[in-house]
Amino acid sequence: MNVISRIKECKAIMSNDLISILVKDERVTVETARKRISRAISRSEKIIKINGVFKSKCSLLIYKFEDYVDYSESLLDGLKNNGQIYYHLIKMLEYHYGSLKKEDVYSFCSSPRANIKKHTNVDTVIQKLIGLDIIYEENGYVYLNSNYSLSTPNPKHSLAVEMVRRITLNQYVNLLSKTNFIAYNSVAFNNDVSGYTFCATAPSYLGNIGTPQRPAFVVINVLIGHDINKGDYIDPFIKKVNNLKAVNKNTKVIPILLHEYLPKPILDTLKSNGVITAFIDVVFSKEYSEAIKEFINLLTNSEALITKNIDEFIKIINKSVTVFVGNQNNIKGVLFEHCVALFYSIDGYRINIGKIIRDSSLKIHKEIDVFASKEHELVVCECKATKSMVDLPIIEKWLGDTIPQIRTWVTNNWNGDPKLIFEYWSISGFTEEAIAKLEEASSKTKKYTINYYNYSDMIRKGDKIQAKSFKDVLRKHYKELVPKEV
Repeated sequence: MNVISRIKECKAIMSNDLISILVKDERVTVETARKRISRAISRSEKIIKINGVFKSKCSLLIYKFEDYVDYSESLLDGLKNNGQIYYHLIKMLEYHYGSLKKEDVYSFCSSPRANIKKHTNVDTVIQKLIGLDIIYEENGYVYLNSNYSLSTPNPKHSLAVEMVRRITLNQYVNLLSKTNFIAYNSVAFNNDVSGYTFCATAPSYLGNIGTPQRPAFVVINVLIGHDINKGDYIDPFIKKVNNLKAVNKNTKVIPILLHEYLPKPILDTLKSNGVITAFIDVVFSKEYSEAIKEFINLLTNSEALITKNIDEFIKIINKSVTVFVGNQNNIKGVLFEHCVALFYSIDGYRINIGKIIRDSSLKIHKEIDVFASKEHELVVCECKATKSMVDLPIIEKWLGDTIPQIRTWVTNNWNGDPKLIFEYWSISGFTEEAIAKLEEASSKTKKYTINYYNYSDMIRKGDKIQAKSFKDVLRKHYKELVPKEV
């Protein structure tokens, strides 16, 4: 069987594996096998050669069939065995439901952020995977193409996990600081140690581990929101820590992995590599661990909860604000748009929270906090729950940038001529200059409607449609954010 036929039979094969087959079956030397493959490929238009991402200058050889054949599995296998730094990033994106903020990619990738001799940095890994159409970058996030994920990418779930990870990490490092495990007020997030980035780092001066002259460094990564049932998800952290130690032998490192649950084989692997494992339900409580799951479920499946189980929705909101101590303002900010969605659901509208609109031809990419629709009416809501009033620059950007782009998207993508309403919901209200601008814009435009509401306006709107659950949530969790004059 000739070289091309062997590749066709396999559909796709690594060049080093094909060399081994030729050496064994045809009893030729490695060099002879390599030359035979090179000649065959150069003479054939049926072979795709992928290289530049595999160790030892290996290539993935793919046979081009007339009908479409999905080679993603072959490419993943090739990367797993011959290009682990690329495979690690793919698995970390998969773990996080298909997307990570660019700054978080540095923390979860096994490669260094810095340029280190004989090591490929993270930016190069990203660019090469983009070149292979495995990932893509957009608006500060890195996304995994669905063909290369064992689980279906879920942007809402990914964002929910991102938020919970940040909240939990913040509370964990506060605990370490209070117990003097790390130096007070010294934590840095998405920070480098010897060129490698971690979710959090801090110096430690404990006992024989570190000294004022040469502290040890605590490096922490967090895996939350997904079962860790295989080594693919912990290998990047282990690899990174070991590389760091090899690059700088004088740096003392205390690696910690904060997580929800680990099966014993994976736990043993981490321990054998010197990694401290911190179980969330042990560090905090079982109630905290359950609250994480419920909060992620709320953010991921919010529309279903709001429309079908309001009592469960309210319960999770109350529990989240209570359990995530020290992060209530962040929690309340995220949950406020869900409260606005609750109002419109009660009023009979179909709701969509965090709706992403895209139009590459017009360079439009926006996220709508709450998108409500009913018959021939569309309501686009911007939601803010902060102690500070919304000021003029924010309103000018909303009127001059956000509204025109969303209106263009609606015109191009919505059938008919729906009534279009843009609303700004701000718990703390608006400055006088912002109100004047809103009134001016509202009086001038006839093609769409502009509304704006503060806390008191929201309560009155709730009264009109008898939305008791909506008003109860506002009074319980948001009244304290209202300035006295509002």
